[in-house]
Amino acid sequence: MGEESFMSGTVGRAPRSRARIGLAWALVAACICAILVFSGESFSASSTWGFLSDWVRWLFPDVGSRDLRKVHRLVRKGAHLAEYALLAFLTCRAVWISFEATWQRTVLLPLGVVLAVAAVDETHQAFSASRTGSVWDVALDFGGGVVGLLVILALHRIMRSELAPASPPAP
Repeated sequence: MGEESFMSGTVGRAPRSRARIGLAWALVAACICAILVFSGESFSASSTWGFLSDWVRWLFPDVGSRDLRKVHRLVRKGAHLAEYALLAFLTCRAVWISFEATWQRTVLLPLGVVLAVAAVDETHQAFSASRTGSVWDVALDFGGGVVGLLVILALHRIMRSELAPASPPAP
């Protein structure tokens, strides 16, 4: 693709406006703020245990304590994936709306943002009394960012194929 725009060939691209660009970056900032709030003590494993275990026991009354711990861990790690997938998705969208960026920048900038926020998040947790920072969680967060970019790329492909003008029938 070289220097080709990431969304080149997009049919019906909306015009850029300051309000649209501002909203796109405000959503990125809101997502980052939410991630940093979730890294606080209020969302530690011990703090979320009561709520999540009550909810899981309500859904599955016969669940054992060992399985309950597994579900708790799965939900917490799934939240890592989801929040960083959303961050990458929103950042990619903001870059696309804001700039005529190459596909490399449109993909690399969101991954850089995801990596930076994940590092700050885990460093913050490392200095928290009830949390633990983990390099593995940074890797998980980065994987979530990759998932978010794969989703936006898939959506872009689908939209391009559905909005592209039909080719004339072969003679």
